[in-house]
Amino acid sequence: MKSFAASEIKTRLGDMFMSAAREPVQITKRGKEAFVLMSEEQFRRFEAMEDSLWAARAAEAMKSGFIGPDKAESLLQDLLAQKSA
Repeated sequence: MKSFAASEIKTRLGDMFMSAAREPVQITKRGKEAFVLMSEEQFRRFEAMEDSLWAARAAEAMKSGFIGPDKAESLLQDLLAQKSA
């Protein structure tokens, strides 16, 4: 991954865009990793992978007994009603 200092953005933005079209570009600030510039296509792939990961985790949670937000809210409402009765 290429790396540029944040102070170079004004003078090297075109180079950064060209590099980001091929691979993510790391932007450092005061010598520390701060940002990553990437193409729209790479970002969409990253989003799709993240969505798939969360969907798999949700499916696993449902299999392991997670009751979901609607049932949880219903159970809490029932408990509150019993407590106030």
